[in-house]
Amino acid sequence: MLKRFSIIYWSQAGIKNGGISFFSVVVGLLWALVVTMFMGVILGLYVTLSGQLSYYMPYALGICMLVGVFAGGGVSGMHASRYGWLHGSITAVLYSTLVLILFLGSAPALLLNPGLWARFLLLITAGISAGIIGVNVPVKKARLLKGIGKINM
Repeated sequence: MLKRFSIIYWSQAGIKNGGISFFSVVVGLLWALVVTMFMGVILGLYVTLSGQLSYYMPYALGICMLVGVFAGGGVSGMHASRYGWLHGSITAVLYSTLVLILFLGSAPALLLNPGLWARFLLLITAGISAGIIGVNVPVKKARLLKGIGKINM
């Protein structure tokens, strides 16, 4: 499935190298946000419908953010087809910055929390890993375009 998997190669075989694709980063960021929101809704439904009296949410929210940034980094790398680690890390940094801004709106003292910075580094690592995997996943663009109706085969 993952033929010629390598961290060293800059792009998929046959893809001409270029610069950073800003559009791919935006697509990855939107995927990260949508997946995080979807998982947040699922988590909210679980809290609402279950009968537990107490919940410990930091770990659950951390997993939601981790899955979201992993999906966004993977889609970013897959969409760009080159520099997967760089596209994934830029997507993760932008996502983490947005989350940090949201946290600062609620409590500015969280900037001093080392757990927040550890989560920031974990999200960047997940984005880099997902970008590397996203570049190396074989995607047939003709199949994708046929699926959305752009070409007829």
